[in-house]
Amino acid sequence: MRSVSRVILVGIWYLLIGCDRTGTNSAESTDAFVGNWTFDSGSFSPMCSGLGLEVMDLATNGLTIAAVDSAHIAVMITTPGLACNVTFGVMGETVAVGGSTSTATAAADQTCTMTAQNVTSTISVTSWTLMLSSSKIDSLSMSMSGMVDVRSSECAPTVTGTLSRVAVDAAMPNGP
Repeated sequence: MRSVSRVILVGIWYLLIGCDRTGTNSAESTDAFVGNWTFDSGSFSPMCSGLGLEVMDLATNGLTIAAVDSAHIAVMITTPGLACNVTFGVMGETVAVGGSTSTATAAADQTCTMTAQNVTSTISVTSWTLMLSSSKIDSLSMSMSGMVDVRSSECAPTVTGTLSRVAVDAAMPNGP
């Protein structure tokens, strides 16, 4: 009985103290994502068979990430052909050089809009993940997939890319 009590106490201690350091949500985790980002490379592929829609280069386009609360961020992206405002749950520790990776995953039942051939359609996001590099806090990679119906054709659009944080000086040339 005594060893069972110790195991329970150790378990409670781990839950109260230990978990905070190993992959829980915290304001520090969301703060690592927050800011303005620019695509270094990336593409938006409509993936619509028979419609002749071209892959769109996202290089130099931007997106903004804002904290919703201590466990969630909102990603706002508006580029030619694609517009999203999607909420993500954040898991992982604060990223620092040599630190761990932070990952944000889109919550279910969210949408983006896609404009192709002058027709705007709603994309049902099936998956979307953002990942901060463990070796470079200013580098973000992303992957999104979804489903959309454009002119009676089923499309499975994807977005992939690598982004860099926009320096405060570049975002606000005259300072804060």
